[in-house]
Amino acid sequence: ENFSKSDGLLSNEFNGGAYFKDSKERMYFGGVEGFTFFDPNKIKDQVFKGNVVVYEMNVDGKIYNTIVERNFNLKEGKDFIQFDFSYLNFINPDRNNLEYRLLGLSENWIPVNKRRTINFSGLSSGDYKFVIRAVNTKKETVTYSSTISFYIAPPFWKRWYFILGLIITIVLISYALFRYRLFYLLREEATRNRISKDLHDDLSGTLSSISFFSEAAKRDISSESIKFLRKIDASAIEAKEKINDIIWAIDPNNDDWQSFMAKCNRFASEMFESKGIEYKIELDDSIKGFKNFKIRHDLWLIFKEMITNIVRHSQANHSKVVLFKKENRIILEVEDNGIGLSDEDMFKGSGISNLKYRANKIEAILTNETAEPSGTRWRLEIKL
Repeated sequence: ENFSKSDGLLSNEFNGGAYFKDSKERMYFGGVEGFTFFDPNKIKDQVFKGNVVVYEMNVDGKIYNTIVERNFNLKEGKDFIQFDFSYLNFINPDRNNLEYRLLGLSENWIPVNKRRTINFSGLSSGDYKFVIRAVNTKKETVTYSSTISFYIAPPFWKRWYFILGLIITIVLISYALFRYRLFYLLREEATRNRISKDLHDDLSGTLSSISFFSEAAKRDISSESIKFLRKIDASAIEAKEKINDIIWAIDPNNDDWQSFMAKCNRFASEMFESKGIEYKIELDDSIKGFKNFKIRHDLWLIFKEMITNIVRHSQANHSKVVLFKKENRIILEVEDNGIGLSDEDMFKGSGISNLKYRANKIEAILTNETAEPSGTRWRLEIKL
Protein backbone atom coordinates (compact mmCIF):
# COMPACT_ATOMS: atom_id res chain seq x y z
CA GLU A 1 0.00 0.00 0.00
CA ASN A 2 1.24 3.51 -0.76
CA PHE A 3 1.12 6.60 1.46
CA SER A 4 1.77 10.23 0.64
CA LYS A 5 1.86 13.65 2.25
CA SER A 6 -1.95 13.69 2.07
CA ASP A 7 -1.96 10.78 4.56
CA GLY A 8 0.13 12.73 7.14
CA LEU A 9 3.70 12.31 5.94
CA LEU A 10 6.04 15.27 6.37
CA SER A 11 7.14 14.95 2.74
CA ASN A 12 6.84 12.74 -0.28
CA GLU A 13 10.69 12.63 -0.57
CA PHE A 14 12.93 10.44 1.63
CA ASN A 15 16.65 9.68 1.78
CA GLY A 16 17.80 6.46 0.17
CA GLY A 17 18.55 3.73 2.72
CA ALA A 18 17.31 5.84 5.63
CA TYR A 19 14.82 3.34 7.08
CA PHE A 20 14.60 0.98 10.05
CA LYS A 21 12.16 -1.58 11.54
CA ASP A 22 12.29 -2.29 15.28
CA SER A 23 11.28 -5.38 17.25
CA LYS A 24 7.70 -4.14 17.60
CA GLU A 25 7.42 -3.86 13.80
CA ARG A 26 7.38 -0.05 13.93
CA MET A 27 8.92 1.55 10.87
CA TYR A 28 11.27 4.59 10.76
CA PHE A 29 12.11 6.75 7.72
CA GLY A 30 14.41 9.71 7.28
CA GLY A 31 13.25 12.35 4.85
CA VAL A 32 14.18 15.80 3.64
CA GLU A 33 11.63 17.36 5.99
CA GLY A 34 12.58 15.33 9.07
CA PHE A 35 12.06 12.02 10.82
CA THR A 36 8.87 9.90 10.32
CA PHE A 37 7.85 6.71 12.10
CA PHE A 38 4.57 4.71 12.38
CA ASP A 39 3.13 1.36 13.39
CA PRO A 40 1.61 -0.37 10.28
CA ASN A 41 -0.72 -2.45 12.48
CA LYS A 42 -2.44 0.66 13.78
CA ILE A 43 -3.11 2.32 10.41
CA LYS A 44 -6.77 2.37 9.43
CA ASP A 45 -8.18 3.15 6.00
CA GLN A 46 -9.91 6.48 5.93
CA VAL A 47 -12.80 6.33 3.49
CA PHE A 48 -14.27 9.59 2.33
CA LYS A 49 -17.32 8.64 0.33
CA GLY A 50 -18.43 11.93 -1.06
CA ASN A 51 -21.20 11.99 -3.66
CA VAL A 52 -21.29 11.33 -7.40
CA VAL A 53 -23.94 13.57 -8.94
CA VAL A 54 -25.22 13.38 -12.52
CA TYR A 55 -26.78 16.79 -12.85
CA GLU A 56 -27.52 17.19 -16.55
CA MET A 57 -28.44 15.21 -19.68
CA ASN A 58 -28.08 16.75 -23.13
CA VAL A 59 -30.15 15.11 -25.90
CA ASP A 60 -29.49 16.58 -29.34
CA GLY A 61 -29.07 20.03 -27.78
CA LYS A 62 -32.04 19.80 -25.40
CA ILE A 63 -31.04 20.00 -21.71
CA TYR A 64 -32.70 17.83 -19.03
CA ASN A 65 -32.19 18.35 -15.28
CA THR A 66 -31.29 14.90 -13.94
CA ILE A 67 -31.24 16.00 -10.30
CA VAL A 68 -35.00 16.57 -10.32
CA GLU A 69 -36.03 13.93 -12.88
CA ARG A 70 -34.33 10.55 -13.42
CA ASN A 71 -36.64 8.80 -15.91
CA PHE A 72 -37.02 9.98 -19.50
CA ASN A 73 -38.90 8.89 -22.61
CA LEU A 74 -37.12 10.01 -25.76
CA LYS A 75 -38.38 10.07 -29.33
CA GLU A 76 -36.84 7.93 -32.04
CA GLY A 77 -33.82 9.09 -33.97
CA LYS A 78 -31.92 10.68 -31.05
CA ASP A 79 -28.31 10.42 -32.22
CA PHE A 80 -26.43 12.29 -29.44
CA ILE A 81 -26.79 11.93 -25.65
CA GLN A 82 -24.40 13.52 -23.13
CA PHE A 83 -24.24 13.23 -19.33
CA ASP A 84 -22.53 15.86 -17.14
CA PHE A 85 -21.54 14.87 -13.59
CA SER A 86 -19.41 15.85 -10.57
CA TYR A 87 -17.68 13.98 -7.75
CA LEU A 88 -18.32 15.87 -4.51
CA ASN A 89 -15.35 14.74 -2.41
CA PHE A 90 -12.94 17.44 -1.29
CA ILE A 91 -11.01 15.32 1.21
CA ASN A 92 -8.29 13.39 -0.57
CA PRO A 93 -10.28 12.97 -3.84
CA ASP A 94 -7.32 11.45 -5.69
CA ARG A 95 -7.66 8.27 -3.61
CA ASN A 96 -10.87 7.39 -5.45
CA ASN A 97 -11.50 6.79 -9.16
CA LEU A 98 -14.74 7.05 -11.16
CA GLU A 99 -16.24 4.40 -13.48
CA TYR A 100 -19.45 4.36 -15.50
CA ARG A 101 -21.61 1.91 -17.42
CA LEU A 102 -24.70 2.11 -19.60
CA LEU A 103 -26.92 -0.90 -19.03
CA GLY A 104 -28.66 -1.82 -22.25
CA LEU A 105 -25.44 -1.17 -24.14
CA SER A 106 -22.81 -2.88 -21.97
CA GLU A 107 -22.46 -4.53 -18.54
CA ASN A 108 -18.82 -3.48 -18.17
CA TRP A 109 -17.55 -0.65 -15.98
CA ILE A 110 -15.42 1.85 -17.91
CA PRO A 111 -12.91 4.23 -16.23
CA VAL A 112 -13.75 7.93 -16.43
CA ASN A 113 -10.21 9.21 -15.73
CA LYS A 114 -10.28 13.01 -15.49
CA ARG A 115 -13.40 13.50 -17.59
CA ARG A 116 -16.60 14.90 -16.20
CA THR A 117 -18.64 14.39 -19.37
CA ILE A 118 -19.71 11.13 -21.07
CA ASN A 119 -21.09 11.05 -24.63
CA PHE A 120 -23.09 8.40 -26.49
CA SER A 121 -24.18 8.38 -30.13
CA GLY A 122 -26.01 6.04 -32.46
CA LEU A 123 -27.96 4.27 -29.72
CA SER A 124 -30.69 1.99 -30.99
CA SER A 125 -34.20 1.98 -29.56
CA GLY A 126 -34.72 0.37 -26.16
CA ASP A 127 -34.33 0.82 -22.38
CA TYR A 128 -31.08 2.16 -20.88
CA LYS A 129 -29.74 2.88 -17.39
CA PHE A 130 -26.74 5.16 -16.82
CA VAL A 131 -24.83 5.03 -13.51
CA ILE A 132 -21.43 6.21 -12.19
CA ARG A 133 -19.58 4.83 -9.17
CA ALA A 134 -16.49 5.79 -7.18
CA VAL A 135 -13.96 3.05 -6.35
CA ASN A 136 -10.88 3.14 -4.11
CA THR A 137 -7.41 1.93 -4.97
CA LYS A 138 -8.46 -1.60 -4.03
CA LYS A 139 -11.28 -1.49 -6.64
CA GLU A 140 -13.83 -1.46 -3.84
CA THR A 141 -16.97 0.53 -4.51
CA VAL A 142 -17.17 3.63 -2.36
CA THR A 143 -20.40 5.19 -3.62
CA TYR A 144 -22.85 5.14 -6.54
CA SER A 145 -24.58 7.94 -8.34
CA SER A 146 -28.31 7.99 -8.85
CA THR A 147 -29.38 5.82 -11.80
CA ILE A 148 -30.60 7.77 -14.83
CA SER A 149 -33.10 5.69 -16.81
CA PHE A 150 -34.24 6.56 -20.31
CA TYR A 151 -36.15 4.90 -23.12
CA ILE A 152 -35.57 5.58 -26.81
CA ALA A 153 -38.71 4.90 -28.83
CA PRO A 154 -38.31 2.76 -31.97
CA PRO A 155 -39.10 4.16 -35.44
CA PHE A 156 -42.71 3.76 -36.49
CA TRP A 157 -41.91 0.79 -38.74
CA LYS A 158 -40.61 -1.16 -35.72
CA ARG A 159 -43.61 -0.50 -33.49
CA TRP A 160 -46.06 -3.28 -32.72
CA TYR A 161 -49.08 -1.62 -34.28
CA PHE A 162 -47.24 -1.05 -37.58
CA ILE A 163 -45.97 -4.66 -37.65
CA LEU A 164 -49.44 -5.94 -36.76
CA GLY A 165 -50.99 -3.78 -39.48
CA LEU A 166 -48.41 -5.01 -41.99
CA ILE A 167 -49.13 -8.65 -41.10
CA ILE A 168 -52.88 -8.07 -41.41
CA THR A 169 -52.35 -6.33 -44.79
CA ILE A 170 -50.23 -9.23 -46.09
CA VAL A 171 -52.82 -11.75 -44.88
CA LEU A 172 -55.67 -9.81 -46.52
CA ILE A 173 -53.76 -9.45 -49.81
CA SER A 174 -52.84 -13.14 -49.77
CA TYR A 175 -56.44 -14.08 -49.07
CA ALA A 176 -57.68 -11.77 -51.84
CA LEU A 177 -55.20 -13.30 -54.30
CA PHE A 178 -56.26 -16.77 -53.21
CA ARG A 179 -59.93 -15.90 -53.69
CA TYR A 180 -59.22 -14.38 -57.10
CA ARG A 181 -57.20 -17.41 -58.17
CA LEU A 182 -59.93 -19.74 -56.89
CA PHE A 183 -62.59 -17.72 -58.70
CA TYR A 184 -60.52 -17.78 -61.90
CA LEU A 185 -59.99 -21.56 -61.70
CA LEU A 186 -63.65 -22.22 -60.94
CA ARG A 187 -64.70 -19.95 -63.77
CA GLU A 188 -62.23 -21.64 -66.13
CA GLU A 189 -63.48 -25.08 -65.10
CA ALA A 190 -67.10 -23.98 -65.53
CA THR A 191 -66.25 -22.59 -68.98
CA ARG A 192 -64.53 -25.82 -69.95
CA ASN A 193 -67.53 -27.83 -68.77
CA ARG A 194 -69.90 -25.61 -70.71
CA ILE A 195 -67.83 -25.72 -73.92
CA SER A 196 -67.41 -29.48 -73.63
CA LYS A 197 -71.16 -29.97 -73.17
CA ASP A 198 -72.07 -27.55 -75.99
CA LEU A 199 -69.66 -29.19 -78.42
CA HIS A 200 -70.95 -32.61 -77.52
CA ASP A 201 -74.62 -31.65 -77.74
CA ASP A 202 -74.47 -29.43 -80.82
CA LEU A 203 -71.53 -30.14 -83.16
CA SER A 204 -71.11 -33.82 -82.36
CA GLY A 205 -74.85 -34.41 -82.76
CA THR A 206 -74.95 -32.46 -86.01
CA LEU A 207 -72.06 -34.44 -87.50
CA SER A 208 -73.72 -37.70 -86.47
CA SER A 209 -76.87 -36.56 -88.29
CA ILE A 210 -74.88 -35.77 -91.45
CA SER A 211 -73.37 -39.25 -91.41
CA PHE A 212 -76.82 -40.79 -90.82
CA PHE A 213 -78.46 -38.88 -93.67
CA SER A 214 -75.63 -39.69 -96.09
CA GLU A 215 -76.03 -43.41 -95.35
CA ALA A 216 -79.78 -43.15 -96.01
CA ALA A 217 -79.19 -41.26 -99.27
CA LYS A 218 -76.78 -43.90 -100.57
CA ARG A 219 -79.62 -46.36 -100.88
CA ASP A 220 -81.69 -44.12 -103.21
CA ILE A 221 -79.24 -42.44 -105.62
CA SER A 222 -76.91 -43.36 -108.45
CA SER A 223 -73.42 -44.79 -108.02
CA GLU A 224 -71.83 -41.50 -109.19
CA SER A 225 -73.44 -39.59 -106.37
CA ILE A 226 -72.54 -42.29 -103.87
CA LYS A 227 -68.86 -41.44 -104.36
CA PHE A 228 -69.43 -37.87 -103.20
CA LEU A 229 -71.66 -38.96 -100.34
CA ARG A 230 -68.94 -41.29 -99.14
CA LYS A 231 -66.53 -38.35 -99.09
CA ILE A 232 -69.07 -36.36 -97.12
CA ASP A 233 -69.53 -39.29 -94.78
CA ALA A 234 -65.77 -39.72 -94.31
CA SER A 235 -65.30 -35.99 -93.71
CA ALA A 236 -68.12 -35.98 -91.17
CA ILE A 237 -66.60 -38.95 -89.33
CA GLU A 238 -63.17 -37.31 -89.32
CA ALA A 239 -64.64 -34.01 -88.11
CA LYS A 240 -66.52 -35.83 -85.38
CA GLU A 241 -63.31 -37.53 -84.22
CA LYS A 242 -61.54 -34.17 -84.05
CA ILE A 243 -64.45 -32.63 -82.15
CA ASN A 244 -64.40 -35.59 -79.74
CA ASP A 245 -60.66 -35.05 -79.21
CA ILE A 246 -61.27 -31.39 -78.34
CA ILE A 247 -64.16 -32.30 -76.03
CA TRP A 248 -61.97 -34.87 -74.27
CA ALA A 249 -59.08 -32.42 -73.86
CA ILE A 250 -61.07 -29.55 -72.35
CA ASP A 251 -63.27 -31.70 -70.10
CA PRO A 252 -61.94 -31.23 -66.50
CA ASN A 253 -62.93 -34.80 -65.70
CA ASN A 254 -60.08 -35.98 -67.95
CA ASP A 255 -57.31 -34.03 -66.18
CA ASP A 256 -56.02 -37.20 -64.51
CA TRP A 257 -53.11 -39.08 -66.07
CA GLN A 258 -54.92 -42.42 -66.03
CA SER A 259 -57.56 -41.07 -68.41
CA PHE A 260 -54.85 -39.90 -70.81
CA MET A 261 -53.01 -43.24 -70.71
CA ALA A 262 -56.22 -45.19 -71.24
CA LYS A 263 -57.05 -43.11 -74.32
CA CYS A 264 -53.53 -43.53 -75.75
CA ASN A 265 -53.49 -47.26 -75.06
CA ARG A 266 -56.93 -47.78 -76.58
CA PHE A 267 -56.16 -45.78 -79.73
CA ALA A 268 -52.75 -47.38 -80.37
CA SER A 269 -54.08 -50.89 -79.77
CA GLU A 270 -57.02 -50.42 -82.15
CA MET A 271 -54.83 -48.89 -84.87
CA PHE A 272 -52.09 -51.54 -84.70
CA GLU A 273 -54.56 -54.43 -84.54
CA SER A 274 -56.49 -53.08 -87.54
CA LYS A 275 -53.32 -53.52 -89.65
CA GLY A 276 -52.03 -56.67 -87.99
CA ILE A 277 -48.98 -54.89 -86.55
CA GLU A 278 -47.37 -56.49 -83.52
CA TYR A 279 -46.88 -53.91 -80.79
CA LYS A 280 -45.64 -53.27 -77.27
CA ILE A 281 -46.98 -50.38 -75.19
CA GLU A 282 -45.32 -49.27 -71.92
CA LEU A 283 -47.03 -46.40 -70.08
CA ASP A 284 -45.77 -45.08 -66.74
CA ASP A 285 -48.76 -44.86 -64.39
CA SER A 286 -46.83 -42.90 -61.71
CA ILE A 287 -46.98 -39.64 -63.66
CA LYS A 288 -49.41 -37.01 -62.45
CA GLY A 289 -51.84 -35.50 -64.94
CA PHE A 290 -51.48 -32.26 -66.86
CA LYS A 291 -53.68 -29.54 -65.41
CA ASN A 292 -53.01 -27.55 -68.57
CA PHE A 293 -55.52 -29.04 -70.99
CA LYS A 294 -53.85 -27.29 -73.95
CA ILE A 295 -50.62 -29.22 -73.38
CA ARG A 296 -52.55 -32.44 -72.88
CA HIS A 297 -54.46 -31.83 -76.12
CA ASP A 298 -51.31 -31.19 -78.18
CA LEU A 299 -49.54 -34.18 -76.63
CA TRP A 300 -52.49 -36.36 -77.58
CA LEU A 301 -52.46 -35.07 -81.16
CA ILE A 302 -48.70 -35.71 -81.43
CA PHE A 303 -49.16 -39.24 -80.10
CA LYS A 304 -52.07 -39.82 -82.48
CA GLU A 305 -50.10 -38.50 -85.48
CA MET A 306 -47.11 -40.74 -84.72
CA ILE A 307 -49.28 -43.87 -84.46
CA THR A 308 -51.24 -42.93 -87.60
CA ASN A 309 -48.01 -42.46 -89.59
CA ILE A 310 -46.82 -45.93 -88.61
CA VAL A 311 -50.11 -47.55 -89.62
CA ARG A 312 -50.53 -45.67 -92.91
CA HIS A 313 -47.01 -45.12 -94.22
CA SER A 314 -44.32 -47.20 -92.50
CA GLN A 315 -45.17 -50.70 -93.84
CA ALA A 316 -44.00 -51.96 -90.44
CA ASN A 317 -44.99 -55.22 -88.79
CA HIS A 318 -43.78 -54.30 -85.31
CA SER A 319 -43.92 -51.14 -83.19
CA LYS A 320 -43.01 -50.10 -79.64
CA VAL A 321 -44.51 -47.21 -77.67
CA VAL A 322 -42.96 -46.02 -74.39
CA LEU A 323 -44.17 -43.13 -72.24
CA PHE A 324 -42.26 -42.46 -68.99
CA LYS A 325 -41.00 -39.79 -66.60
CA LYS A 326 -37.31 -38.95 -66.15
CA GLU A 327 -36.39 -36.31 -63.58
CA ASN A 328 -38.53 -33.27 -64.46
CA ARG A 329 -39.43 -34.37 -67.98
CA ILE A 330 -42.01 -36.62 -69.61
CA ILE A 331 -40.58 -38.60 -72.52
CA LEU A 332 -42.52 -40.24 -75.35
CA GLU A 333 -40.69 -42.71 -77.60
CA VAL A 334 -42.39 -44.32 -80.62
CA GLU A 335 -40.48 -46.62 -82.99
CA ASP A 336 -41.20 -49.07 -85.78
CA ASN A 337 -39.32 -51.45 -88.10
CA GLY A 338 -40.77 -50.06 -91.32
CA ILE A 339 -39.22 -48.44 -94.36
CA GLY A 340 -38.21 -45.27 -92.53
CA LEU A 341 -38.61 -41.66 -93.62
CA SER A 342 -37.26 -40.19 -96.84
CA ASP A 343 -36.00 -36.62 -97.21
CA GLU A 344 -39.26 -35.75 -98.96
CA ASP A 345 -41.26 -37.13 -96.04
CA MET A 346 -39.25 -35.02 -93.61
CA PHE A 347 -40.02 -31.77 -95.41
CA LYS A 348 -43.45 -32.39 -96.94
CA GLY A 349 -45.50 -35.45 -96.12
CA SER A 350 -46.58 -37.85 -93.40
CA GLY A 351 -47.66 -35.09 -91.00
CA ILE A 352 -44.05 -34.28 -90.05
CA SER A 353 -44.58 -30.51 -90.21
CA ASN A 354 -47.66 -30.88 -88.02
CA LEU A 355 -45.64 -32.81 -85.43
CA LYS A 356 -42.95 -30.11 -85.35
CA TYR A 357 -45.56 -27.36 -85.09
CA ARG A 358 -47.29 -28.92 -82.09
CA ALA A 359 -43.99 -29.76 -80.37
CA ASN A 360 -42.87 -26.13 -80.67
CA LYS A 361 -46.28 -24.99 -79.44
CA ILE A 362 -45.84 -26.78 -76.09
CA GLU A 363 -42.07 -26.01 -75.94
CA ALA A 364 -41.15 -29.69 -76.28
CA ILE A 365 -38.03 -31.20 -77.87
CA LEU A 366 -38.84 -33.45 -80.85
CA THR A 367 -36.19 -35.63 -82.49
CA ASN A 368 -36.20 -38.58 -84.87
CA GLU A 369 -33.61 -41.08 -86.03
CA THR A 370 -33.33 -44.28 -88.02
CA ALA A 371 -34.05 -47.35 -85.91
CA GLU A 372 -31.95 -50.51 -86.08
CA PRO A 373 -32.05 -52.47 -88.33
CA SER A 374 -34.67 -50.36 -90.09
CA GLY A 375 -37.55 -48.04 -89.41
CA THR A 376 -37.96 -44.79 -87.50
CA ARG A 377 -37.67 -43.78 -83.85
CA TRP A 378 -39.39 -40.59 -82.59
CA ARG A 379 -38.56 -39.02 -79.21
CA LEU A 380 -40.51 -36.19 -77.57
CA GLU A 381 -39.41 -34.50 -74.31
CA ILE A 382 -41.76 -32.22 -72.36
CA LYS A 383 -40.55 -30.25 -69.34
CA LEU A 384 -42.92 -30.46 -66.38
